Amino acid sequence: MRRGGQPVLTPRDLEQVRFRRVFRGLDPDEVDEFVRRLIREYETLANEYRRLQRQVGGEGSSSGHSPPLGSVPVPADEQAEALLAQARQEAEALLARAREEAETIRQKAQADLQAQWARLVALREQERQCRERLEQLLEQARQMATQLTAVTTALDEVRAGWAEAAAALRASDVAHDPRVSAEGYGTDHA
Repeated sequence: MRRGGQPVLTPRDLEQVRFRRVFRGLDPDEVDEFVRRLIREYETLANEYRRLQRQVGGEGSSSGHSPPLGSVPVPADEQAEALLAQARQEAEALLARAREEAETIRQKAQADLQAQWARLVALREQERQCRERLEQLLEQARQMATQLTAVTTALDEVRAGWAEAAAALRASDVAHDPRVSAEGYGTDHA
């Protein structure tokens, strides 16, 4: 049967409905429970419709299909409308909660992202300062190495000067005092 160009839903159609699961979507257990409740109430209405059809002697009671909603007697129509209104309200409430939760999650994620970004900026600044300090220390080490090389060269020159002076002094002592040998001072040849 059709109503407004759309096939009329049966309890079996409602049982076979499956929704896609999405990240941070609606709570699947709540949706499943709501669909089960909707099926139970729809079956109750369909059974009531068939019972009323049998009472008035109408056809369609043996078809096994649920009645088109427009052909249900007024009390059942009113019940169906009330159920649909309640279902819409509950669905809207679920959607509102889901939207609120999604907004809360989005805001938290935005705050986390901002905090992580600030941390990244701070770490980059620390890295820049460390590199700058390292370059300063390397320059100081180069300067100290240059100074050390100059001091070592000066010490080598002083040692060489002392060695020349000592050699000259020995030569002078040997020439003036026969008791002093060329190998050392104070050697007694007696």
